[in-house]
Amino acid sequence: MSEGDLTIHVCTACRRARADLPEGFDQPGLALAERLAAQLAAKGSTIPVLPVECLCVCKRPCTIALSADGSKLYVALSNWNYIVVYDTAAGVLATPIYCPSGISGLAMSPDGTTLYGAARFNAEVYKVDVASDTVVDTWSVGIDIEGSAHPMTVSPDGGRLYVGRASSEVPPEADAFVITVDTGDGSELAWTTLAGTPASLAVEPEGRFVYAAIPGADSVQVVDTTTSEVDRTIGGFHSPAAIAPPVEPIMDGLFGSGFD
Repeated sequence: MSEGDLTIHVCTACRRARADLPEGFDQPGLALAERLAAQLAAKGSTIPVLPVECLCVCKRPCTIALSADGSKLYVALSNWNYIVVYDTAAGVLATPIYCPSGISGLAMSPDGTTLYGAARFNAEVYKVDVASDTVVDTWSVGIDIEGSAHPMTVSPDGGRLYVGRASSEVPPEADAFVITVDTGDGSELAWTTLAGTPASLAVEPEGRFVYAAIPGADSVQVVDTTTSEVDRTIGGFHSPAAIAPPVEPIMDGLFGSGFD
C-alpha cells in the first residue's frame, strides 16, 4: 500500500465550551487535524488529513496505538484490511500488517510486545506480535454489529483484554457490553451489560475498575473487574466519546473517600 492510497479523517463534530471565544466553544478536532497535517508535511509525507463532521461512534472509525518504546505508531483503517505501521524515528511508513477484516479498535499490551485489533466487519480480535508485526492468532469475541466502534483496553498485568461490543443477539437481553478476554488463549471470561454502545474504554492503574464512555447514555459506567458487574454510573456528560484512566485523588473526588 502506498501513501497515495491513504487518507486520515479527523472528526470535528465534538465541541468544547469556551467562554473566552465569541462562539462560546471551540472544536478540538480541527486543531488536531491541523497539527497532524503539519507534522506529516514536515516529514515530507503526502498523506492527506481531512476534517469531517461525524458521530462519535461512526461507520468508518480509525484508531491508533503507539509501541511501548515510541518507535512505531500503529494506525487501523476500518475500510482497509491493514494496520498501517509508521516508523516514528525515520518518519516513513513501514510494511503494513494485513488483517482479514478492517479494524475499528486497537490496544497495546503494557509490556509493548502485543497489539490487539478488533475487527469492524465481524466478531474477531487479532493478536499481533509487535516484534515481527504479524498476526499470530485470531479470536472470536462476542457478536459484531457492522459499523460500531469496538474500543479495547488491557489490564495492567497484561492478562485480560476488555473489548467493547454491541449486539442484539447474544445474550438476548443485552444491547451493548464489555467482554473480558483471557489474553493467554482468547477465551471469553465474562460479559458485562452496559447502558449503551461504548465509544471508549480505560482501565485504572490497579486493574480493578474499567471505565466505559457511553455517548448514547450521556454517562460513564464503572465496571468492577472482580465481579464483572457495573459498579456505578456517572452521569452529567454530553455524549462522552473518549476517556483516560483515573488516579486515586480523582476517584476520591468523584466518589468520596469510601471508594475502594
